[in-house]
Amino acid sequence: CRERGNALYITQPSSYSALRGDATLANGVVAKLQLNSLILPEYFGVVGDGITDDTVNFKSGVIRVFLDGGGTITASHGKTYLLDSFSINPKVNIKGPYVYCDPINGTQLNDASAIRLKEGATLTFLEASSLTGFVILKEGMTFPQEAAQVAAWTDTALFVGPQAHGVYFSNLNIVGFNTAIDTDASSNTAQIRCSDINFDCTNGIKLSNILDIASIINCHGWPAGSWGATDFTPIRSGTAYQMEVAGAWNKLDKSFSYGYLRGAVINNCSSVKITGCGFDNTQSNVGSVGLLIEGTSDRTVVTDTQTASNSDGMVVNVTAGKLVTFSDCSQWSNLDTSVKILSGNAIISSNASKNSSVGISVALGGSIVNVVGGSFLDSHATCGIDNTVSGDFIFVSPETAYINTPTKIIGGSIESTYRFNIGEGLKTVGVAIISALIDFDIPVSGRYEPVSIGNIVGTFKLVDTTTNTDFATGLIPALSTTTTEKNLVLRFAVTGATA
Repeated sequence: CRERGNALYITQPSSYSALRGDATLANGVVAKLQLNSLILPEYFGVVGDGITDDTVNFKSGVIRVFLDGGGTITASHGKTYLLDSFSINPKVNIKGPYVYCDPINGTQLNDASAIRLKEGATLTFLEASSLTGFVILKEGMTFPQEAAQVAAWTDTALFVGPQAHGVYFSNLNIVGFNTAIDTDASSNTAQIRCSDINFDCTNGIKLSNILDIASIINCHGWPAGSWGATDFTPIRSGTAYQMEVAGAWNKLDKSFSYGYLRGAVINNCSSVKITGCGFDNTQSNVGSVGLLIEGTSDRTVVTDTQTASNSDGMVVNVTAGKLVTFSDCSQWSNLDTSVKILSGNAIISSNASKNSSVGISVALGGSIVNVVGGSFLDSHATCGIDNTVSGDFIFVSPETAYINTPTKIIGGSIESTYRFNIGEGLKTVGVAIISALIDFDIPVSGRYEPVSIGNIVGTFKLVDTTTNTDFATGLIPALSTTTTEKNLVLRFAVTGATA
């Protein structure tokens, strides 16, 4: 027989025990719901009016689908489900009729078809389960939210349970929680995927202890929940994207955040790749960092990613000897530094820094930083490259351009291959100041010759890197020796002299 929204039922013998969703006919015979067709929440007694607590019936439906080997529960358009905490069993997918909400019109959230979670409630997802196509909000929350209401956001909307491999979230809009998505950090989990998720929560997406290719793709953190409030502020005090605790081979791709104290944090992870992302801010968010890579993180690769209007654009603070690679990235209008190396090694290639006080700074002895090409445009307050502690080595390629940057390099130990061109002066902070035109040109003969040297304070040496032989030591005017271009390195190490 057929009933309840054209669902298919088949009568069963008297020995059959009815399950949630089955139908009992007038003659007492039980008809079993067949789950090989469209499965609606209403089959299990769910109301979906946003007022009735649907937790028990929705959970019963999830369990029923799980016991039948898994499947998809498809929510109807225009329904809002009021739910308390429960777990979505393995291989159960919940699919909603996702409706786009304008990110600069928070009032649209009030009328959206949604899952409304009760105070203190969290939905927990187990292995190979998924949620797609829902707006997820707190019970009774209305929009736009004023600043005091934003500061009081609580709870985690979605949680990935222990060893819940293969959980998938997509096409969600999560607003008004302390954390949008979190994972269990106590156990190893693999292949968690978050795709096309809009969120406005104190913290966005946090993936912990994901040892095999977790991915965050096409996600967007934006202050939609308070847009239009009388005291609107875009600032969020947490982190938009976080990968931590032994994560490996994780991907953060084509995702964006605005207004978060930390746009993205990579902590104690290996081989994370960040591609095509943007972490922007408002300059009033003091102490903000667009991208922070820290702890034992190693072999992190950041490509085609921008930070704007943070206090610091990109910060590396990893264990000594660990490596971060930046390629084709940009930082602009950051109040302090575009790229700050606090500890660890870095390769920075084809980087564009604009309107920051400092382009690149290196703050701890022992770091090795290779700057290959790129440009420093209007690094106005201090300099393009700042190396404040002797013992570091910064390798600067000849293609690096300094435009409207009054002082190109400040620092203790700098190594520049093939060309060292500092038009308005090279100086150190608190150690020595060098004010001179240094211009090593490469003539047609292919040999390296100093062509214009002014008055210098400090110690320099010209090194043949093949034999590690010093061609000359002392002040620059003594360096008239020439050699083959490919073997020539100018090393600068200022000691003692002061301005």
